[in-house]
Amino acid sequence: MNYKRIILVLIIFSIGFLAFVTLSTPDKPPMPKVTYQNEPIEVLQGSYGWETFTKSVQADSPIPPELVENITPTTVAPQGNLKIKFDYKPNNVDVLLWTEAGPLKYNIDHNTVIMPEDEGIYVFEIRGNGIRANQYMHSR
Repeated sequence: MNYKRIILVLIIFSIGFLAFVTLSTPDKPPMPKVTYQNEPIEVLQGSYGWETFTKSVQADSPIPPELVENITPTTVAPQGNLKIKFDYKPNNVDVLLWTEAGPLKYNIDHNTVIMPEDEGIYVFEIRGNGIRANQYMHSR
């Protein structure tokens, strides 16, 4: 008789756990929050692959320079510090700077990106465990 109760409790627990995991997992990857001098910078969702307990999603978008061409750039001082935070922290974060030659790996240190010295319009891509978000920044 005790075995039946134990099995029943395990079944109920398993169903509850599966329901919790299914309902609490977002359908899209979490977006990073990027700030400059404590002010938010707009981030756009680019292409991504995302798996939840119940489904797998692949979403395509234009390459970052095309994705951001119709938004107003954010003005950031040369060598200004951009802070990147995630609600759900990925295991690793990579930042790419898009140039005419294509994307180049860019330095990130302690969730901080230092803008280039030269004035210009810069497009950054942030990647982390399948999370991608694109930045459009203008340094003056």
